[in-house]
Amino acid sequence: MTTNSTTAMPLLILQVATDDPLRSIVKKACAVWSDVLSGHVAMVPWERDRVVNVIVSFGYDVRNPEHPDRVAYCENVGPDLWSIRLEKDIKWAVTPWQRFWGNGEDALAAVVHELGHVFDLPHASDPSWVMHPEIGGNGKLSTKEKESYRQFFLTKVDV
Repeated sequence: MTTNSTTAMPLLILQVATDDPLRSIVKKACAVWSDVLSGHVAMVPWERDRVVNVIVSFGYDVRNPEHPDRVAYCENVGPDLWSIRLEKDIKWAVTPWQRFWGNGEDALAAVVHELGHVFDLPHASDPSWVMHPEIGGNGKLSTKEKESYRQFFLTKVDV
């Protein structure tokens, strides 16, 4: 953990590694959470020779008989290490144009949603919010949503 000298508050920097096809999406998702938790957490794309905290990749093990409709999944796989998997057999909207036209599942919304679970955020009841169980929203958070998540985070950690 490093300290942010401008605010004198602890600044947790999480290194996020990903597959090449998801690199731009993960960069945008990191920016969303870095903005929401500004001054407390920074999520940055993984840099070589750094410890990885979150791995985002495609996988075939996301759906199962218990969760046949699941498209993405986040799990804690070790101390300070999370794995986020997006179902490989699904068509994902990764580029801005694919997302705009709804050409597949919204990869940005899914990655932002799953990164929220890294911070132990619960599912939201509002279907327009990114933490809705059906992965709501479009990866962009309203002011009210940001403040709600920021307050939840600050009550869960000692900052």
